[in-house]
Amino acid sequence: MSADAAAGAPPRRRSTPTGGGADGDGDGDGDAMPPLFPVYALSGWVRRRTMTPYWVAAHAALVAALHFRAMPHLIDRVAGAQRAALAHGTAPPMPAGPLLPDFRLFGFSAETLDRTFAAYGPAGRRAYADLLRADGFYIVGWALFFGDVQAIAAKLAGVRRNPWRALHLLPWVAAAFDALEDALLGAALCAFDPATGRVEPGAWRAAVSALASGACQLKWIALAAFLGALALTLGRGVVRLGLFLGGYVCGRRGGGGGPSGGRGRRGGGGRGRRSHRHGGGSGGGGDHDE
Repeated sequence: MSADAAAGAPPRRRSTPTGGGADGDGDGDGDAMPPLFPVYALSGWVRRRTMTPYWVAAHAALVAALHFRAMPHLIDRVAGAQRAALAHGTAPPMPAGPLLPDFRLFGFSAETLDRTFAAYGPAGRRAYADLLRADGFYIVGWALFFGDVQAIAAKLAGVRRNPWRALHLLPWVAAAFDALEDALLGAALCAFDPATGRVEPGAWRAAVSALASGACQLKWIALAAFLGALALTLGRGVVRLGLFLGGYVCGRRGGGGGPSGGRGRRGGGGRGRRSHRHGGGSGGGGDHDE
């Protein structure tokens, strides 16, 4: 029988031998296994594999190269081909709204999608097909980069609980819907005859267009949820920084007054005691002279 058992103390809690907590996130907090354990385990795996300085720099460089160079060039190709087709009278005018169906926040109908692809013209549809292929790399790049931003913000904000730390997976949810949207848009684009620009007959086009529209809306909803989570995380970090600075300033003020006051009391007392001793000595000398 151990000394703790003999004394009636509760048994000590043993730590895990691997050094990670029971919740699977590797932070060693020893929490019980949560219901969303697979999500948290995936979150910890992604953080360990992608949250190194070299990987973060590589993600930022990839996103910058695609966002500022490749994607604007491809979008300009689509816009230029659409304007040229409209000027030569070989394509109908564009429907109201953005040039690309990817940017329609509230989705699109099958008729709107068909009119958009018809307005591109043959050269514009080829340019849009190249844009969809390049968008596959862009999706992976911004999902990694936005995940890095959320994970870094959570770390700076002192977030230790898994529901907060797993929010860096939200960009990957949006990226999955974006990839599904691109695949469906590519399938709808294949319904056009490259020579005539006419839509091939088939009842599947309406289903493909509806699925692509739904994926587009879910993509923007997931991105909005990520931006909201990032704003909350940054707000928590600002509050934490304010509390830290407030405590530091109060500590400096309290610590500065205490030692100086103590030195003043000790100095005044010492001078008083020294004056008393000098007065006593002079008084004693006067008695001796009499």
